[in-house]
Amino acid sequence: MNHLKISTRLLILIGVLSALLVAIGAIGLFGMSTTNAAFNSVYVDRMIPVGQLADVQRLVLRNRMVITESLVDSRPESVADDFKAIAANVKEIDGVWAAYMATRLTPEEAQLAKAFEASRVQFLDGVLRPMQEALRKQDVETAKRLHQEKMDTLYDAVRNNISALVKLQFDEGKKEFNAAVERYETIRTASIAAIVLGIAFAVVFGWMLVRGISRALGEAIDTASAVAEGNLTRNITTSGKDEVALLLQALSHMQDGLRRVVGAVRQGSEAVSTASSEIAEGNQDLSARTEAQASALEETAASMEELSSTVKQNA
Repeated sequence: MNHLKISTRLLILIGVLSALLVAIGAIGLFGMSTTNAAFNSVYVDRMIPVGQLADVQRLVLRNRMVITESLVDSRPESVADDFKAIAANVKEIDGVWAAYMATRLTPEEAQLAKAFEASRVQFLDGVLRPMQEALRKQDVETAKRLHQEKMDTLYDAVRNNISALVKLQFDEGKKEFNAAVERYETIRTASIAAIVLGIAFAVVFGWMLVRGISRALGEAIDTASAVAEGNLTRNITTSGKDEVALLLQALSHMQDGLRRVVGAVRQGSEAVSTASSEIAEGNQDLSARTEAQASALEETAASMEELSSTVKQNA
């Protein structure tokens, strides 16, 4: 790893940890979005339809009770009021059912809805409206016969179909819940794995980075100390291409330069020493010649004195 610069290794460490952080954040955001979508689906596609189906079931039962009450009180004015209530209930059922059919239906739910519509039409056309027609004509016996022969059978079909639709809503809601739990487990596992991998990578990579830098810096400090003590023979081992390796290479070049400088100084000192010896010998030779000349001058002076004396005597 020493062939990479320290800055590059730090960038790798920061980049990997940042990528893991982004991945963990993305996983968390994905989990929250899917959970929110699941809650929305449970509410919009299941809870609201349950309420709508409950309203339909309540209104169908209400129509059954109203038509039964008409059998008990078959006065024209009472029957007219009951018929108005039934018409209002049928209209409300149509509206609620249309709203329910506009929601997202599963294939099974669509089949059950189709069966309910068929049973409701049979209930309306097979018993409810014929009973209304008989009561409108004050034919109570026919109305009672229709009620006795068809009411329970046709109403039970409607009730069973609507109950099946309600049960399907709860089943689908449970499926959504189970799917949400599975997603949660998957996201949690992925998040934990990403965190563990990130910590492991940071510890191992960071330890290798610190170890490499510490070892190289220790080598540089020892080399600098040896140079400061005058030891220029220490071998500097350099490997890699990072900043510390470049520093060690620079110290090695500095050491080589100091060796050359010291060698040059030593050569210059030896040359100066040789020249000093030659100068000393020349001085000694000059001193000897000077003494010889002084002796010759003294002899010449003595001769001159003798000559002067001789001249005086001759004079």
